[in-house]
This record gives sequence, structure tokens and C-alpha cells, in this order.
Amino acid sequence: MNLIVAVIVAVLILTGYGMSRAVSKALGGASSRCRFSAVKIGNMGRAEVEKLLDRIESVPEPEAVVGAMCYEPIALPPVVEYVCPVCGTKTDYNDYGESWRVLSVTEARMLFDTLTSLTRLQISLDETVFCSECRADSSAEPDLVLHVTWDDGSEHSSPVTTEDLRMLIGLFSGGVSYRTSNDGSAPLGPSAVRLREILGLIE
Repeated sequence: MNLIVAVIVAVLILTGYGMSRAVSKALGGASSRCRFSAVKIGNMGRAEVEKLLDRIESVPEPEAVVGAMCYEPIALPPVVEYVCPVCGTKTDYNDYGESWRVLSVTEARMLFDTLTSLTRLQISLDETVFCSECRADSSAEPDLVLHVTWDDGSEHSSPVTTEDLRMLIGLFSGGVSYRTSNDGSAPLGPSAVRLREILGLIE
């Protein structure tokens, strides 16, 4: 009887180990996101997006809601390290402004994932310039870049911030306001020009 129990336990352990390795492998593949966080989930034309933009400009502007104002300021470390998810290179930043941008990358990735679930527009988020090894221009400012591919094959690229991504989420959610970084809300209408710049809709 004890021998049978021992065999059953051994089988369960081996099965669990195999499943654990499979899950770990799957998660590893998902987390090693390339410097182009890209998605291609369909086609979307300029006319469709213009309708969304026209709407936020034409409807009565909703009242802004002030979010939390009691957060304590975060003290930045002397050096902020960016680890490239592609080549593994570690790039150090000690400039205050650049350090904040590096720290915003994780949030930007999450916001981008939300954005891609809301739109059929072909978009990608490029963080290449944060890596000293991958970037083509060593003097380039570390900025996130949003690449847009329209249904006619034309492309547009624009530097973006996490606030820009929040506004895009609001736009493609079909709303007339967007959620701010401090959990408040702000109307989208006043930002229509900026949204057009990001998407390449200003000639």
C-alpha cells in the first residue's frame, strides 16, 4: 500500500514539474518583449478615426474631475538603470528628466496593452532609443515612439508620453474624456490637435 502511494506521489511531482517548466517557458516567451511592442489586429482607416476626433470636439466638454493630490513626491535614485529586453544591455541614466522617462516605460507598456485591446489600428510602441546598444543615434533623447500603419499602407511615427497613451485609450474607448495619471478625468476635446499629431492626421 505504501509503495502504491509513493508511486502516485512521484508521478504527481513529475507531472507538476513538467507543467511548471511549460508554464515558465511560456511566460518567459511573453515577458521577453522586443523593443518593438507591436500588434497587428486589423485595419482602420483615417475616416473612422476622424469621426472619433470630430465627436470629442463637437460634444459639450465634460467637467474635469481632479484626482488624488496627496501623493508624496518620489525621490529618484542617483542612477536609474534601463535593461534592454532584446539584447540585455544595461544603460544608466543620471539626468533627472531622462530618469523619469525610463521609470515610465513599464507603465507605458501596460497602457499600450490596454490601447491595443480597444482599437483595430495597427500600432507599435518602440523603446529602442532607451538602449545604448540598440539605438541608431547615440545622442537621441530617450523617448517612446508610437508607430502607426494605416489601412492604405502609409505610416507615421511620433514620440509619445504615458499621458498621450492615456488620451488615446480614452479616444478609442469611445469616450469624451480620459483617465489621468492621478485617477481623475479630463476632457479629450482640448487635446484633439495633439491626438491628430500623434496619429499623423495633420497635414
